[in-house]
Amino acid sequence: MVDPTDIGYFLVTHSHADHIGGLEEVMLRSRYIAHKKPALILEDDYRDTLWHESLRGGCAYNEVVDNRFLELEDFWQIERPCKRADLPRNAGELDLGTLNIKLIRTNHLPEQARTWQEAAYSVGILIDERIFFSGDTKFDPELLAELDQRFDLEAIFHDAQGFTGGLHASVEELSSLDKGLRSRVWLMHYGDDWYKHTAMIEWAGFAGFAAEYTYLDFD
Repeated sequence: MVDPTDIGYFLVTHSHADHIGGLEEVMLRSRYIAHKKPALILEDDYRDTLWHESLRGGCAYNEVVDNRFLELEDFWQIERPCKRADLPRNAGELDLGTLNIKLIRTNHLPEQARTWQEAAYSVGILIDERIFFSGDTKFDPELLAELDQRFDLEAIFHDAQGFTGGLHASVEELSSLDKGLRSRVWLMHYGDDWYKHTAMIEWAGFAGFAAEYTYLDFD
């Protein structure tokens, strides 16, 4: 098992608990046990939402420093991506060691949001202009087509659910993608009833399921 204080960099795609639920533990253990600041990749337009609406209540009031309660920056070394107006959806970009990371806005929530501009903050991650990780998003074929046309994606890791509607793309919706694109899609974030959809998944020709404890090597 990996000790969370051994992880040097964190990237949050959005504020749902299954994506940020462990951050409070990371923050408190890093500050009071490991005595270090991990790095948090964070865009400026998400900073206040993440801190004030999710993390502040459990972390700010444990200590007073310089006559004030703690702030997000007391726990993290913030790494700020640079905005690129020439990239899709004004993406943020950051070089992390040998990796190039681009944060692409997605349309995840609320359900009523018709476009990514209307949606709350959520991002997918483009790695080395080769691999796209959707984070969480509703079905957004225009985004996938634009990224593939521009970067000729090698693989797409996409959240998938067994029914159409709500906040995630469904297996049925993803099956409507072009066959060449479907063959590079690895399904993730699927429900425990995934086996009920194996016939459609096999018919659609997806790359497969992203599975726990399974490593994929992209040289």
